[in-house]
Amino acid sequence: MARQLAAWPILGARVVGLQANTSRLSPEELDGRAELDSEPPAAFAWEMARVHAELGTRLLGGCCGTDERHIAALAGELMA
Repeated sequence: MARQLAAWPILGARVVGLQANTSRLSPEELDGRAELDSEPPAAFAWEMARVHAELGTRLLGGCCGTDERHIAALAGELMA
């Protein structure tokens, strides 16, 4: 996300939650893979905390590739 999320104020009013995939690959790139592609928990946590800080999202979670390490890292990032 090269641009600041806050540059689109309408998003903050409309987006209350986000379930993020922990892979930076597109769905097409992920389809049919034999192995799960997942970002490190710290990277996931930082990006999700950024979305929370810039848009005020209140519901944060994970999707494909997310496990307890990602959620624990997100909780730690939000508590920092």
